[in-house]
Amino acid sequence: MRTWDQIEERERKQIREMLSSLKKFSHEFDRLDKIAHRIEGGSKKQRFYLNALFQHRADYIMVQGANRLRDSLKRLECEDLLEEVEVLLATSLGDTTFETVIRTLREKLLVHQSSDFDDLQRDLVAQFDFTKPENEERISGLVYDLFDQTQVLYARLAERYPAAITTE
Repeated sequence: MRTWDQIEERERKQIREMLSSLKKFSHEFDRLDKIAHRIEGGSKKQRFYLNALFQHRADYIMVQGANRLRDSLKRLECEDLLEEVEVLLATSLGDTTFETVIRTLREKLLVHQSSDFDDLQRDLVAQFDFTKPENEERISGLVYDLFDQTQVLYARLAERYPAAITTE
């Protein structure tokens, strides 16, 4: 792990941007938690909030690229901050992993909405039947755990680089 003084200015900027984004995510997750009792389960409003959080979370961890959170943390030698997230993503679900399930759901339902459910059935349900109530509950729990870990990630990154907070 490099200290704040050992990090180049472009990397400092990247840390500030990560913290800002994670802070916004954390705020929105807290907001959803506060209004959850007023939103009907399965409603369009609930799905909107959850899908937005889900998409942000996927962008942080699953989408690769020079400015993506997972890749950036690894380049900054801060991959230890991702340990709990990596464990969650590696959780076995039937013949697949939690990461594969959420990546497929993201790609088939959020990003490429033109995909039909036959594709989803072939690509995912055959490996893990998330339509069964007990499996649906398990995935839901893992998603919320992932959201919780995102909040923890913000706190741990801010603790590691407190100088970034003052200029956030």
